[in-house]
Amino acid sequence: MFCNKCGGKTDNNKNINNLCPKPDCDKYVFLNPKIAVLAVVQKDNEILLVKRNIMP
Repeated sequence: MFCNKCGGKTDNNKNINNLCPKPDCDKYVFLNPKIAVLAVVQKDNEILLVKRNIMP
């Protein structure tokens, strides 16, 4: 697996995330990222807030 920021090869030790080996990058690369969706609904100067019922 490779870092999506700098292209450095990660350790890929089957953990959930891997730290990029380049010291100047220091970014975590996630093997199974969760997708999120966001929408802002505004009507009459009010904002609709929604909370997910179950954890991902």
